[in-house]
Order: sequence, then C-alpha cells, then structure tokens
Amino acid sequence: MQRWNLFLKSCRNFGPISTIFTLQMQTCFIQLGSNLGNKERNLQNARDLIISTIGTITMRSSLYLSESWGFETADIFLNQVIKVNTFESPENVLTKLLELETVIGRKRNGNGGYASRLIDLDMLFYADRVISENGLVVPHPLLHKRRFVLTPINEIAPDLVHPVFHKTISELLLNCDDRLKVKLYKPKQPNSLTWASLK
Repeated sequence: MQRWNLFLKSCRNFGPISTIFTLQMQTCFIQLGSNLGNKERNLQNARDLIISTIGTITMRSSLYLSESWGFETADIFLNQVIKVNTFESPENVLTKLLELETVIGRKRNGNGGYASRLIDLDMLFYADRVISENGLVVPHPLLHKRRFVLTPINEIAPDLVHPVFHKTISELLLNCDDRLKVKLYKPKQPNSLTWASLK
C-alpha cells in the first residue's frame, strides 16, 4: 500500500491519474524548413529540440532545396520531413513546435504573411486524426499543394493515406500542380545552396 501511495504521489507531476493509464504513443509527421543563416544547423537544432521535447524521430527524409512558396525571395529553402513517435497530444505538439521556432530564433512579421525565416516547423499529420479547432488544423491544410512538402514525405512514407482526400502521398505528389523547383540537396557539392543548383 505504501508503495502504491508513493507511485500515485510521483504521478501528480504528469497530470490527472486518469490520463496516465490512457496515454498511447502516436505517430506524427513534421516538416522542417529554413532559408536564413546556417540552414543545415538550423534543421539540426530543430531535430535535437524535437527529440528532447516531443518524441523520438524514427524516420527522416533527405534534405531538399526548394524555391520559396507564397512569396518571392533570393534565399533558397532547405527542407526535410521527419516521422516522430510521441506521447504528446496534437495540441501539445503544435504548442511545442511554436515554442521551438522561437527558441531557434524565428521572428514573425506582423502582417501574418509569408516571409524568410530561420526555421519553420509544421505538423503535417498526427496519426490519422482530422482536426480543425482552436487554431489547430490537421492534416496541414496546404500540404497537398506544396511539392516541397510532398517530395520529402514521399521519400519516407509514399503509401501514407491522407485521411481527408483518401489518397496516398505518392498519388498526391503525382497530381500536384505546384511547379516550383525541388531538388535533392548534396551537402558535399560546392555552392549547393544557390539558385544555380536548382537548374
């Protein structure tokens, strides 16, 4: 009895007892992007912080170079998609991703439009959940329109089915109208983070 009481006391730090026994590991996919500063380091910092605050990275795509989507800039993007196992709720994952963006140094513009950034972290999928509430929309509402998202996720999860469109990632990529350039990044290639590398 004494051991049980000690266990219950230790659990108070984790929230209501009823939730402790119902936690289940879920899989989410997160897109990482950067077009300012040391882009590779920015993505590495993001992965390290995700591991320490959200969950375990079980798969990650290659790095991809891409043109900016939704605005014009001379600064090319470096993107990646990772698969994460987590016990966090989708709401907590979103909150933590926004916090991590701030920690890494992202500055948001006041008009809410697209702009260059040190880091961009977007939750693409959370299990097969469909959510639209309190600023949280899952799956990401624009992922099917973005080749720079579909290309890396297709590398690691081509048969993943979109729970709204009921199509696989490979099918969405095949039918994507986005014509902006996306190219595999080769870190050892000189000047690989230039517009010329996308030609």
